[in-house]
Amino acid sequence: MNKKTIDAMSIRMKQAMQQIEQALANMPPEQQKMMEQMMRGRRPQLQQKKVKTVVQNTGKKDKINGYKCAWHEVLRGGQKIREMCVGSLKDMGLKKEIFNVFKDMAKFFSSLTEGVKSSSFGKMNNNPFENFDKLNGFPVVSKGYRGDLLVHETTFKSIEQKSLDQSTFEPPAGYVKKTIEGRP
Repeated sequence: MNKKTIDAMSIRMKQAMQQIEQALANMPPEQQKMMEQMMRGRRPQLQQKKVKTVVQNTGKKDKINGYKCAWHEVLRGGQKIREMCVGSLKDMGLKKEIFNVFKDMAKFFSSLTEGVKSSSFGKMNNNPFENFDKLNGFPVVSKGYRGDLLVHETTFKSIEQKSLDQSTFEPPAGYVKKTIEGRP
């Protein structure tokens, strides 16, 4: 999937939603109410507004894999969805240019989900790059939560700079490009 594919999906979904809106407008009020209840969670305008995400420093410090870091919590609607121990770029050997790549990835991922908010893809809240712009460093550890349940954990161990052969980025032999509908 790329941005062009997501944009095309978004246009089709908006067109379908417009058709549904038109059909609803022609129904008696009782039927409209019943249909809206059946479609709750599927129609973006019936979903709750986007809940604010807050990143806060807990004041707790740590040393993980040899890197000093400070713990931060990411709260959405007051509920913890992630906690991270953030180290300074300098201490971790990360150049600002490298960090900016992660910020750009966060923006790209957000733009992909923006157009398809009502789909299961758009409802994902596990963007690993979310809130990078609010951090003063890079996560040594990042833990994602669903309620009180830890659902994923990522740990930074080391970084190394080296050149990669261009063939690393080539599709594997026998690869066939397909559209979102599954056809070549």
